[in-house]
Amino acid sequence: MFSATVAAFLVGTYQSLQPNAQDTSTFYLAIITQILAASNASLTISLPPVPPNPSTFKAPKSAIWFNSLWFSSLVISLTCALLATSLQQWARRYLRVAQPRYSPHKRARIRAFFAEGIEKLHLPWAVETLPALLHISVFLFFAGLVVFLSSVHHTVFSAVLCCMGICAGLYICITLLPIFRHDSPYYTPLTRVAWFCATGISWLVLRALKTVASELHGRKLVSLDSWYKISVIEHRQSKRFFRGFIEDTEGTAFRLSSDIDVRGLSWTFNSLEEDHELEDFLAGIPGFLSSHEVTNPANVLKQVIDTVPAMPYTVFLFIERTFSSGLVSEAIQERRKNVYMKAVDLVSPLLPVTFYQALHFWDSDHNPTAHIFGSLDFWLLAEAHSQGDDPDVAISAQCMAAAVATTVQERDERWFDVVMRQLDVSEEILHTYVAHGNSVLLANLIHIVERLAPPHNAEYSLSLDGLIRHTLRIARTFDVTGTLPELQNRFCALWNQIAFMAHDQEFTEVERRYARTILRVLRTVYIALHDGTDSQPTAFSSSTQSLDPILWDESSYPICTTLDHHHHHPPSLQDPRRWFVSDDEKEKGDGDGMLRSDSEQITSSPIAMSPTHSVEEKRRF
Repeated sequence: MFSATVAAFLVGTYQSLQPNAQDTSTFYLAIITQILAASNASLTISLPPVPPNPSTFKAPKSAIWFNSLWFSSLVISLTCALLATSLQQWARRYLRVAQPRYSPHKRARIRAFFAEGIEKLHLPWAVETLPALLHISVFLFFAGLVVFLSSVHHTVFSAVLCCMGICAGLYICITLLPIFRHDSPYYTPLTRVAWFCATGISWLVLRALKTVASELHGRKLVSLDSWYKISVIEHRQSKRFFRGFIEDTEGTAFRLSSDIDVRGLSWTFNSLEEDHELEDFLAGIPGFLSSHEVTNPANVLKQVIDTVPAMPYTVFLFIERTFSSGLVSEAIQERRKNVYMKAVDLVSPLLPVTFYQALHFWDSDHNPTAHIFGSLDFWLLAEAHSQGDDPDVAISAQCMAAAVATTVQERDERWFDVVMRQLDVSEEILHTYVAHGNSVLLANLIHIVERLAPPHNAEYSLSLDGLIRHTLRIARTFDVTGTLPELQNRFCALWNQIAFMAHDQEFTEVERRYARTILRVLRTVYIALHDGTDSQPTAFSSSTQSLDPILWDESSYPICTTLDHHHHHPPSLQDPRRWFVSDDEKEKGDGDGMLRSDSEQITSSPIAMSPTHSVEEKRRF
């Protein structure tokens, strides 16, 4: 197409290089007229001057220039077309001869033979030459156009020259930009030449400076430190020059900080659209974390999660879709489950959202992931991260472990090991729990409530209120009757302390709300333990709906004053109001660890006492 454009211009301009036939006819007609006028003396008319003799014709210099430029452009463009066709033929021939129908070792020998020929005969250079020739052809055409318009019309010439100046400046910028910005996607065939020129000239200048500095240093005119700095820069520049343009650009990428890895992984994750792509991404995490090519890969993944906040939830939805779609085979489900478990185990920032969402959908009517998140393997995963440094990971892992402990039925040796570590009890005590109804589940409930009860010194980014509700809703699903009395006593003491926290103005409103949330969820267990006693709630019952406003009123929750409940102080909770007996008071008293307070403290308590309580009971409480 470009060649046709140039040829169209040449059709109308090449005639300016030779005499015009009409000018020849005009010349001879003028001569004849002059002769006739001279033979007839009576004619007095004046004749026009005789035009120049065509035999002495000289083409204008401008015509010579623009025709030369345009013909050169046409020749080069046609050569580019021929070269492009030839390159296609050469490439097809290479593919044909390098992949014959022979055995693998023969194909490898033939391919190596022709590959060496390509390198030795510099076929890549021919490929690079093609666009360079085409650009040169365009430049020649533009130059001829400027020369042509200079002799036609000054205004048109000025407008075209201005446009061409802008285009030429833009082309020069594109050519030089990769020299200063190695990540520039813009490039021209002259970029490599410009890079070699710039790098080579700077290297020669530095080498000359190094020689001069060495001479001056011998004369004590230049310090050794200055000579050394010049030598280092000269050596670095020489390495750049001999390494080449492509290798120098790649070296720049290798020297970048790990921020480029974070951006690359973030872009990769955001571009994933299919589940099998996400599976491949998660499957590559173990290898990435063990790689020595990346500095601190664990921190890189953490930054990726910070950069892509939706990543943990996307990963959770991936495993949820795998088991809920009904379109994935069991083999693929098992494979994705293993990939998912290994990924979240190695990348702890994925765990808080994973645990939170698993707890949120735990009791849903259709929960296809229940056998994953409710398994002993997932319990071990949660238990392994329950003491982590990240407060979100630690608290969500503890909640997850408490929820799984309620549902796991396979009580093998691993179950006993996990429960002993989680509840921090001996094997003998655990066997005692197992022999008395649901004592293990009650101990598990007390354990997680002690960790969820305010005050919270750590700052959490996840919804702690939702985590409390989801976890305790799962952990409370057991029959509390028949459990050990000492565990019931611990539960009542814990209930009392949280009730006091809900009223205590020394706590923040957020902490008091957390306390009310715990009481609201635990009310069913409390009612089951105090049914028919004086400590039974009067403001609500077990049938009260969870959203009933009465449950948000802290005065609705009574304290346990049952005489046979020995309220031991939970060791893991703080007691800022000192409602519970101190160790010194225990030694002075009967040693039963009962909750004690004087009558003024009880009277001033904001928690309403049951009207059926006698004064003697209040005093004993």
